[in-house]
Amino acid sequence: MSELPYSESSGALIDQLLYLDREMTAKMYVAGKKINDIYQIYNDRLSLLEKFSLIPLTEQDKLLLEDKKEDIYLEFKLFKLKKDVEKQLSDFLIYLEDTRYDRI
Repeated sequence: MSELPYSESSGALIDQLLYLDREMTAKMYVAGKKINDIYQIYNDRLSLLEKFSLIPLTEQDKLLLEDKKEDIYLEFKLFKLKKDVEKQLSDFLIYLEDTRYDRI
C-alpha cells in the first residue's frame, strides 16, 4: 500500500491536537474551577476533536481520534456521575441532620 500524500501531515496534526488537549485538560485541574467551567472544557475538547475529524487523516490517525473522543466522553460521563452522587450524598446528609433535630 502506498503512502497517502497527507500521511506525514496527519501525524503532525494529531500531535498538535494531543498537545492542545493536554493544555485544555490541565485547565480543568486548576484549583477552584467551577463545575460549569469544567463542563465547558469537556465540551471544548470534544468540539476540537470533531473539527479535527473533518481533516483528511490516515486511517490509523482517524482511529486514534475516535478513541480519544470516546475516552473524553467517558471521562465526562464519569465526572458528571461523580458530581451527581456527591450532590445526592450531600442532600441525604442534610436530610439526616434535619431529621435528627426533629426528634429532639
